[in-house]
Amino acid sequence: MRRNQSAFTLITTLFLLVVLSVIGVYILSLRNVQQQTVVSGLQGSRALQAAYSGLEWGIYRAINNSTCDGSPPPLDFSSAGLTGFRVNVSCRSSLHQEGAKPITVYTFLAIAEIGEYGQTNYIQRRLRMTVSANPP
Repeated sequence: MRRNQSAFTLITTLFLLVVLSVIGVYILSLRNVQQQTVVSGLQGSRALQAAYSGLEWGIYRAINNSTCDGSPPPLDFSSAGLTGFRVNVSCRSSLHQEGAKPITVYTFLAIAEIGEYGQTNYIQRRLRMTVSANPP
């Protein structure tokens, strides 16, 4: 009788070890997913700020030069908060008449990205903005 109780105790102990191990692996994988989600959210916010910076840069160039040069070279940020982001800014302009006053309308598209497309660390944000220059 004693031998059967020993075998039953061994089986119960092994079962509990397997169940606890599975629960431990699940908790660790859940933690990794949660950490990746937090990092992706932070990088998404940073990409949005990089895109806003690209729009402001494009607007400044267009308004001060009174021209839109299509697609200038991409911006590479070296500041502490946006290091590693690439921003492509494209610009289109059109001339409109409002009464006797000509108004130039600029349309900008900024695409900010970090990482390589297809990888888990790839983040991209796009912003479009339309502005008009003050009539002369």
